[in-house]
Amino acid sequence: MDTRTEKRKESMKKKKRLISMLFFLIIFFTVGYIILPRIRVKIEQEKCDKIYANKILKLPDKEKANVGFTCTGLYWDKEEECFFIGNAGKYKPNDKTFQASIEIVEKDFSAIKGDIPCYLKFENMRDIQGVTKSTDGTIWLCSYGENKIRHIDEKGNELGKGITQRKDGRYQARIYASKDSKTLCFYGFDLDELKKKRDSIIQSRVKPHQLPNTSITFEKWFEQWMATYKVGRIKNTTLRNYQASYNRCKTFLENKRIGDLKELDFQNLIDNLYDIGYSASIVKPTFSAINQCMQKAADNHLISFNPCKGVTLKKKSDFKPVKKSKEETKRLTEEEINLFFSAAQNVRYAEIFYILLHTGLRSGELCALEWSDIDIENRTIHVYKTLTRITKYYDNNGMKLQHPIQEIQITTPKQESSNRYIPLSGNVMSAFHKWKEKQEHDKYNLKPYWGRENKLLKKYPDLIFTTIHGNCLTPNNLSAECKRICDIINPM
Repeated sequence: MDTRTEKRKESMKKKKRLISMLFFLIIFFTVGYIILPRIRVKIEQEKCDKIYANKILKLPDKEKANVGFTCTGLYWDKEEECFFIGNAGKYKPNDKTFQASIEIVEKDFSAIKGDIPCYLKFENMRDIQGVTKSTDGTIWLCSYGENKIRHIDEKGNELGKGITQRKDGRYQARIYASKDSKTLCFYGFDLDELKKKRDSIIQSRVKPHQLPNTSITFEKWFEQWMATYKVGRIKNTTLRNYQASYNRCKTFLENKRIGDLKELDFQNLIDNLYDIGYSASIVKPTFSAINQCMQKAADNHLISFNPCKGVTLKKKSDFKPVKKSKEETKRLTEEEINLFFSAAQNVRYAEIFYILLHTGLRSGELCALEWSDIDIENRTIHVYKTLTRITKYYDNNGMKLQHPIQEIQITTPKQESSNRYIPLSGNVMSAFHKWKEKQEHDKYNLKPYWGRENKLLKKYPDLIFTTIHGNCLTPNNLSAECKRICDIINPM
């Protein structure tokens, strides 16, 4: 019995030793792999310089004064010792859209060294989610809105596949070797010229059997391009302009297959538009729409190359000497202004013409005004929208209409500078008050029938300028009324 008891005691001691050893091993690994690294990181952090960026930066120039931006991507440039920050901020307090750009900021966040305004180059870019810099000085970024990665230079120009920028400022294009040709490298300071040269070399390397075989006509492809890439993504006014651009080119292009179209066809198209009598301000946006359409055909491999590249938009000239015009710029004299308002005394829209004259508002901007846009206390008016009558070719679901329809809409103006505040004189304020009395009188007389047919009143119930029946007043209405007053002054 004594021997068995001793053996048991010895066995228990061994188990206790093993448990103790395991316990100390667990503590050792815990300290070595968890606690010590954390202590080391904390020590390293104490050595680092701390940069506090939790403040709104005050941007240095006038346009951006006292306006912060949202940091949506950050990259530290060791060579330049500055930050490249993806910015989704607003440049003006009242802007409703974000303007994506890359801000180049000093190390201590004390000042902005420069910026790359990506929103000017890329229409659908909303904000920059990530930004980094290559060893060649070019920038890679990804953005919300476009959902794609872009490769740009420090001016915001997109480089494209196979193009980089050297430290001396020159661009380098590389065309990689194939079975039948060598790798080519060529350089230049003009990015557009370099791209044209690259594309022409690539085109020359394409063999006849490699060309896409497509029988789609330009008419069918234009409809598909509009439905896929434009409808529902851009304003109705822009859709109308694209459709108008196509209508101008229809007789030249509609029945031709896109695979058969050459650069010469588009050059002849431009020259014919000038010969018909279209000005450069019409021809350039027309060609821009056609060029975008053909580029997407190339991107989708329907054609091997965009034949619009290389087309010149300059008008042919007979080089006659330019003569100075003897006519001075026409403007209304004080006498003519008085004569006009004397004839318009008893006209319903007399106050409107007075407001237009003394504020400089465009007629579309005036027709889109609401009473909430007027700050009576500070005597200012906020202008940020415009009213237009457009031709709609697509319904609200993006389906093409069998027949185009006319529609009145209120939208943002084309240019950012059109978003502004205008001071109002006492007389102009008085004109607004008189007009409000007229509008209230119309509402009282017609009661539930006033504005019943005006669809825009659901979205803009506070519209200032309306007809007797509560419909929208349009620029065409004002033009017709102005002509009628002028006919009173100058009868036939």
